[in-house]
Amino acid sequence: MRSDGCANDQSDGALFMRARKGDLASFDVLYRRHYGRMMNYSATLTGDRTLAEDITQVAFVRAYANIHRIRDGQALEAWLYRTIANLVKDQAKAAQRKPVRTFTELSDEGDGPVENALPMVGRSPANPADTVEAAARDRALREAIAALPLRDREAIVLHHLERLDLVRIGQILHIPVGTVKSRLGRARARLRDAMMPWFDFDSDAAP
Repeated sequence: MRSDGCANDQSDGALFMRARKGDLASFDVLYRRHYGRMMNYSATLTGDRTLAEDITQVAFVRAYANIHRIRDGQALEAWLYRTIANLVKDQAKAAQRKPVRTFTELSDEGDGPVENALPMVGRSPANPADTVEAAARDRALREAIAALPLRDREAIVLHHLERLDLVRIGQILHIPVGTVKSRLGRARARLRDAMMPWFDFDSDAAP
């Protein structure tokens, strides 16, 4: 079913209420509006775009099937994040993870080279000459993120890639802000370890 131009201009809340009444066109607009962000979240959690596409599609199907259980349009985003995370968790239950060495925990709001590189995952470098190196580093960082325990991976993706604040992350994951901070700290420390060949961490120290 095709959505009309008016639907495209409506808020998530208005579209959600129409979708609740059976308007599939309104839900289709919500789907197209949120799909890219949810797909990126799923792909970063799984490290596998094909699997991520399947998971994202399932999440939206479940959202429509459970639309009367979701409070409103604002709650839809959090519901999708949680559903995707749960689907990824289900996929990973049987997977064996390699033990990760733990380094000294970073500050809650780290600003080292790994933290600065996280928002750039998947983006093209400004200087074409840096393309090959940047692509290799991007791939290494994606692999390092995928190797994190799922709970820490969720926190790092939501904060550094999705740019959500700690309070919002806590609401989405149903955990206290303090727990969000500890998960971010663990994730940053492990990413530092994994990315040591790519960054000169010694140069970050204060003179």
